[in-house]
Amino acid sequence: MNKFRILLLGFLSPFIISCSAQKSKDITLEGKWEVVNWTYVSEGSSFDEEEKQWMNKTVENLIFDFKPNKIISTNKPEEFKDLEGEEFTVNINNSIMVNHQLYDFFIRDDKCFFVFSNIIFQIKK
Repeated sequence: MNKFRILLLGFLSPFIISCSAQKSKDITLEGKWEVVNWTYVSEGSSFDEEEKQWMNKTVENLIFDFKPNKIISTNKPEEFKDLEGEEFTVNINNSIMVNHQLYDFFIRDDKCFFVFSNIIFQIKK
């Protein structure tokens, strides 16, 4: 079932990005991005109340910092060990590559989103 979710997200990502990429020309990734909302994406399951509370606490005041020297960091490194201090590159399809792992970054309705695993973070500068 996990493979199906990954395939589905991988299949849908180009469509999501292509619908919104035109508006991203004025937005640069470099800088500090605050998480203002989050959504868990999964087929057939969801977070229970305890997991939602944990996630709300985890993303409270969370900042992703995409530095000009192409290093990503957060103000909560213990929660995002896979990203902390790692070099990133931006692909032409608005994906961010960190340690050979692609993470989508897209814009819809003037809102920016960063997809990390099964969580979509709504972020703002």
